[in-house]
Order: sequence, then C-alpha cells, then structure tokens
Amino acid sequence: MPTCTKTLCFLADKGSVTFPLITIAGIVDGINPCAIGMLVFLLGYLVIFLQKKARILPTALIYIGTVYLTYLVLGLILYKITLSINLSAFKAPFQKFLGIFFLGFSLLTLKDVFFPKVGPSIRIPLSIQGKLKNFAKKATFPTTAIFAVLVTLFEAPCSLPLYAGTAQILSSLHLSIFVITAYYLYYNLLFILPLLIVVGIFIKGVDFLTIEDFTHRAQPKMKGLIGSILLIFSLYFLFF
Repeated sequence: MPTCTKTLCFLADKGSVTFPLITIAGIVDGINPCAIGMLVFLLGYLVIFLQKKARILPTALIYIGTVYLTYLVLGLILYKITLSINLSAFKAPFQKFLGIFFLGFSLLTLKDVFFPKVGPSIRIPLSIQGKLKNFAKKATFPTTAIFAVLVTLFEAPCSLPLYAGTAQILSSLHLSIFVITAYYLYYNLLFILPLLIVVGIFIKGVDFLTIEDFTHRAQPKMKGLIGSILLIFSLYFLFF
C-alpha cells in the first residue's frame, strides 16, 4: 500500500529528474533572442521615437502577458499531439524521430555560434522581422497584444524545438491534467522571466542602445545554451 499521494509519489520518483530538466529547459528557452529582440525594439521605439517612457511598463506587461498566454496555449496543443502519439503504436519511432529532429536543430543552432554567416540560421526571417517591426510602430495597447501573438508564432524556429521536447517528456509520464497544467504554468513563467528582466533594465533607465548592443553581443551565448540543451534532448530521445 503506497505511503504517499499520487503526486508526491511522482515527485519522489520521476519528478526528481523531470522538474530540474523542465526548469533548465524553461530558462534556456526564455533566453532565445527572438522574443527578447522584439521586446527591446518595441520599448526602444517608445523611448526614442515616441518619447513615451510612461508607457514602457503597461506596454511591456501587455506584451509579456500575451506572450505567456499564447505560448501556454501552444504548449498545451503540443502536449495533446504528443500524448496522442505516445498512446499509439508510433511512440517508439516518434521518439527516435524527435531525437534526430533535435539533433539537426542543435547542430544548426550551434552552427550560428561559430559560423553565423554560413548557411541558414535559426531566427525569424528578416522579411518577417521588418513587417513585425513596422506593425509594432503603431504602439497602441491592442496592436502590442497582436504584435506579441505574431512574435510568439513566428519565433517558433527559435523556441519551439525545446518546447516540443518538453511536451514529449511530459506526455510520456502519464500525469494528471492538474500536474501537467502546473508544469506548463511553471515553464512559461521561466520563459518570460528574461523579458521581465529586460523591462526592469529599461525602467531603471539604462540607455536603449546599450541594451540593444548587449543583447546583440549575447546572442552567440544564448544560442550556444539553446543548442547544448537541444543536444541533450536529442541524446535523451535517441538512447533512453
């Protein structure tokens, strides 16, 4: 007869591995340069061109809140898809496919660290970036929310592989919907944490160009972390 509840038994068994893994994935996923770069542009436009510093906080909260909700919905959709596959006869080949898929994304992301000008890159296409930035210049609260949804969707090449890996791990553990929802709420809180830090830096009064230069120079390190975690995910799905 078990001496713990279903949730506590899980945390004592698989949770000791799953929780740290999801924590690392959520933090690393959050530092992807796509969403951060777009937020820096949006807030910089408010400060430099519109000279509306008072709107930094409400605009940023709308942006971040919308990113959080949009990404949460995407995560639950991914969970439903992977759960359906894991309950079918295709679970084993699907897991191997994910391992190869993540290996490819890992190598492509790490390529951007060492050879950024060679071949394709993991980023929002430049043509899409230009359209998104033009849309962001409207700088109203409703357009900020729409802008956040679009950024979240178009940044999928940057962030979705890690998210898909997380969905596959969670869907293979046969957890209650309560625990799954708690994990996703936690993951997405970690995902938006770097965005909140960027907002805090803006509010503190750090020069926009200084922030933009720092985020640009930090991109290789960001991609290096993302590529490394994707490589770990790849090895996990291929050999465990």
